[in-house]
Amino acid sequence: MPGTIIGIDSAPIDIEILKQLEIHNIDIDYARKCIEANKKNQITSTYYLLLKKFIKQGGESVADARKPSYDPQVFLK
Repeated sequence: MPGTIIGIDSAPIDIEILKQLEIHNIDIDYARKCIEANKKNQITSTYYLLLKKFIKQGGESVADARKPSYDPQVFLK
């Protein structure tokens, strides 16, 4: 079953969604660090809510772990 294993796989980050955080006055470099560290804060919550909204509206994202084509190897550092 596809998906990300927390603590083993890098967090999947959709660059286009990350860029949307700038609209909300969020530093995207800091946001990336928070997402990669799997922090639970306002920044990561905003990112994941934007991602969920985008997917729910029919958008395609490399960070959508539900897709059969999802490959966590893409996100390895």
